[in-house]
Amino acid sequence: TQLLLLLVVLVLVVAVTWAVVRSRGGKRPKEDPRPGASGHGGETA
Repeated sequence: TQLLLLLVVLVLVVAVTWAVVRSRGGKRPKEDPRPGASGHGGETA
């Protein structure tokens, strides 16, 4: 059951991130090599 929960959380996170990226502009998510964008929580603003 833990694996299922993890999968659901992952899908939720991806969906929210995608929605935020799409609403912020038509930019491609995670495609620009910025110093500090490695992993999550690297680009805010």
